[in-house]
Amino acid sequence: MFCKHCGNNITQANATFCNSCGKAVEGASPPAPPVPGAPRPAGAGIAGLPIHLERLVVVVASVIGLIGALLPWFRVSAFGLSESMPLGEQGQGWMRWIALALFVVIAGIALALGDRKQPLTVAVNNLPLHLLAIGAGAVNLIFAIVSFAVNNSDFNRELGGLGGLFGGVTFSFGITFGFVLTIIAALGLIAAPFVGKVIKK
Repeated sequence: MFCKHCGNNITQANATFCNSCGKAVEGASPPAPPVPGAPRPAGAGIAGLPIHLERLVVVVASVIGLIGALLPWFRVSAFGLSESMPLGEQGQGWMRWIALALFVVIAGIALALGDRKQPLTVAVNNLPLHLLAIGAGAVNLIFAIVSFAVNNSDFNRELGGLGGLFGGVTFSFGITFGFVLTIIAALGLIAAPFVGKVIKK
């Protein structure tokens, strides 16, 4: 450490007085600023956070995904009115339950397995956490897209031709905020393991 009064390099570990100016040593000098371009330690993230940024992204994405999976995904519009389809009528309900389970499990893994200050790329008991996050995100993304495609197809088959029977009234099928949240959450899980690498650059 260095004396804050005269700048002398104090080599004795437990020194209480500077051997140059004789003034009291109040503590170690602050660490030198990081060298630009130097690699961060493995646990680097945002200073002050009790959890690595990659794990935090997984947890936040999972919470968003849980909210999205519990909200209606699709809406039907006709006669100038738009109404969200009840969850039980949206088909592929098992996909929604699996999506919910995956969001809960991956958030639990990010919070409970290994050192929270370590990135996802550090394996815990040979378990590749980053691959689990990417896999959960990919499965939920596929489920959401397939559910949309199937429900849209069913809607068009069952109601798409009714417009002519009601004087040209247009029946339309669309997505809701819940579906958008689920997609964002799935993409967040896929991106989470790469956040640390982007921040390091």
